[in-house]
Amino acid sequence: MDITSTPDLDHWHTYPAPGVYAISTDVTDGIGEHVVATRRVRVGSAFVSMTPTRVLDTRSGTGTPRRRVPANGSVTLKVAGSHGIPANGVTAVVMNVTETDTVGAGYVTAYPSGSALPNASNLNFVAGQTVSNEVTVPVGADGSVVLYSHSAPLDLVADVQGYEQATASVTKGQFLAYGMTVPTRVLDTRSGLGAPARKVTRGGTVSLAMPSGTTAVVLNLTVTDAASAGYVSAYPSGSSRPNVSNVNFAAGQTLANQVTVPVGADGRVVLYSQATAIDLIADVQGYYGSPQQSSGHANFTALTPTRVLDTRNGIGAATGQLQAGGVVRVKVTDPGSDLGICFALLNVTGVDATQSGYLTVYADGTARPTASNLNLVVGRAVPNLVLVPVGSDGYVSIYNPSGDVDVVADLEGISSDML
Repeated sequence: MDITSTPDLDHWHTYPAPGVYAISTDVTDGIGEHVVATRRVRVGSAFVSMTPTRVLDTRSGTGTPRRRVPANGSVTLKVAGSHGIPANGVTAVVMNVTETDTVGAGYVTAYPSGSALPNASNLNFVAGQTVSNEVTVPVGADGSVVLYSHSAPLDLVADVQGYEQATASVTKGQFLAYGMTVPTRVLDTRSGLGAPARKVTRGGTVSLAMPSGTTAVVLNLTVTDAASAGYVSAYPSGSSRPNVSNVNFAAGQTLANQVTVPVGADGRVVLYSQATAIDLIADVQGYYGSPQQSSGHANFTALTPTRVLDTRNGIGAATGQLQAGGVVRVKVTDPGSDLGICFALLNVTGVDATQSGYLTVYADGTARPTASNLNLVVGRAVPNLVLVPVGSDGYVSIYNPSGDVDVVADLEGISSDML
């Protein structure tokens, strides 16, 4: 595409589909001097949030025949054209995936149908454990995604939370709008932040107000001091509580999971607890709003998961555990574009922690926020999806305050800077 412009006039172009495009700009000044410059840019998709909907449950036969997923087996889940998701133009789907009833340790990988199985993980588990994690995965040409189980038989549950759509004319199309500088704590029932200072009891809810104009929010939701095993569901205020879960936990466990949830007409989201008594913490990682509110952030591109960090074998950093008080820097690049990346979607996993603790993920070169992204368990692999701004140097930092731990990160999506 060629654009001839004057320095004080902006020009916009609508592309037919997501992808990488070359833009040539020919600028002529008042004395006839002109410059031609060409840059590659990546065009992503618009996000459409949904009230969480269950699309897969191998225990009941929802979305697949009723049977356990065998060790080193997979489930192919048709998402395009079902449960309110359009049949055409869907580039990626956002789901909360839960494994349960496993008889051994292992992990689950989500990837687009028709692609090779990537060297990445989304859920990590041990025998008898129920684990959830949010997944953003590209949709294959046949409209399906694949969930692959490594090492152990299990049951799988998936609740869709939204999808990415290619067309620029989506009525509900949303772009990451504001609040992407640092994670911001908006709820802590232990201290009375955002709600009364008391535990949330069984059947109880917490209602959180979001800024005006917000259509959906990305929260890192943490459960702690649980008196019993249970789960938490997040959904838009004013809607009926859906039959879904976002965080599944055991008694006494501290566990975090990323949640993408629409905002109700009154500007609020609701958190429901099925457990006897828990404390809830929520850190905002990003807001969605209309394109007019995007404030310089481009739309999003989901990627087939790619491992960008593994301290166990030297991928992306020196081999060796991240020590207490240490920071590991992760380079995030977009080989298809000449522009920088304003934020990245990373599945971060802490492995073989020597003591309980947490990891904080943030833009390199910025002040470290007072927030956590995943809570570590001694001897276990704990994953969580993280939406994080990228530093001006192209790096993301991961901080470990206590103990030693191996850190793994898989890149699941990016948003390029706008011209």
